[in-house]
Parts: sequence; structure tokens; C-alpha cells
Amino acid sequence: MIAHQLEIRYQPFLKFPSEIKDILVPLLRFYASSNFKISNENTLRERIEISFEQLNTVIVATSTNFIFRSDQDLSDLSANNSIADSLLFGIIDKMSSIESFTGFKNMFHYSLFNLGANDENYNDDFLKSKIFSPGFSDNSSDLVDFSAVVKTPYKDGSFQMSIGPFKGMSDLNERNVDLLDSNKLDLAMDPSGYLLEMKSIFPISEFNFSMYKAENNFIESKVAELWTFIKS
Repeated sequence: MIAHQLEIRYQPFLKFPSEIKDILVPLLRFYASSNFKISNENTLRERIEISFEQLNTVIVATSTNFIFRSDQDLSDLSANNSIADSLLFGIIDKMSSIESFTGFKNMFHYSLFNLGANDENYNDDFLKSKIFSPGFSDNSSDLVDFSAVVKTPYKDGSFQMSIGPFKGMSDLNERNVDLLDSNKLDLAMDPSGYLLEMKSIFPISEFNFSMYKAENNFIESKVAELWTFIKS
């Protein structure tokens, strides 16, 4: 996996700046944070960003949303005592129990994958033959870039996946994706294979680690299903 982001959106948190700090500070004593940034401090627009370089993870908190970004594989994040289990839901569970917290709105789950990397068999022409009709594929040699997008209703929201050739940093910059794991820079600097983008968004009235694991499992099953089709 290249990158993953989970965004939890909730009703405006009126006592956000003070009460969220009471939750974050004890956790920061346990986890070695590398960078701590606060913008618009002591206002309702305050934004708190904490990066954990050794864990390839960043969290961002505002009065209306909480963002968890990680370059770790979804299967690793789904494991008990993972950084998602202990840190992310350590915060979410405490935050949602505060009296001034008035409820969740929705969840946005985003993941990027690089499929078929470093295998010359999985080139642009091979992908065209799989996702486009023969007539289109035969007349598409001048295409600079292309992708196939599927969007479907999902849990009273939507699920979308798209796949196309991986163009490296230009693809990541277009999506405002910063790599947290420096070991993955080689993938971006010398791209090969395909870029698979997965997005799901749906309303929630509660959110816990079991729900997060279920969403990760769903995404991984879709990746496996699509990759099996592409390779067949």
C-alpha cells in the first residue's frame, strides 16, 4: 500500500481546543511524537497536527473532524494493539465520551495501492486490454494517461475505486499525498504497475475499532478481487 487516510467527521465540537488537548497530552507522553503543530490556536478553527515519524503516521484534529494518516498496510493497522487500535481509537473513544461532544456525522476511508510494481508484464497496454473494449484499446495508443472508475451506493453513502497506470510523483501530487514512509520513495521516483485508488464515505452514529477493521477488510477484499480480474 502507498498511503491510507481515515477521516472521522462530527458535529462542531464547541469546547474543542481545551478538551481535545486534555486527551492528547497523556497519549503524547506514551508515544514518541516527532512534530507537533498548532494553527489558529485558541479559536474554534484551531488545527492540531502531530506526526509520528517512526510509525509513519500523522493525526490531525479540528473542531469538526479527526484525520488519521498512515503508510502502514491495512492488515497491520487492523491488528490488535496496532497504532490504529491503541492511538487512534484511544483518542476517538475518549473524545466521544466528552459531554460537549454532540455526535458523529460520517466517515471517509481512503487508500492508495501500487499493483504489479516491477513486473514488465503489467504495462499500460495490458491494462487497456482489461478495462476497455477491443475497439477502444486498438485506437488508444496516443493516450498520455487513463483510468477506469467504478462508483456504487454503499452503506447509505458511496464507494468508488479507480485504476490506471502509476505515474509516480505526479499522481501523488495530483492527490495531495505526501509519503510518510521514506522507503516508499523508490516506488514514486521509479514508478511501474498500476495505481489503485479506493474511497468510501458513509454516515455513522458511532465508530469503533471493530467497524474500522471491517472497513479495512472490505477494502482489502476489493483489492484482491480486482487484482485477480486484472491478472486473469
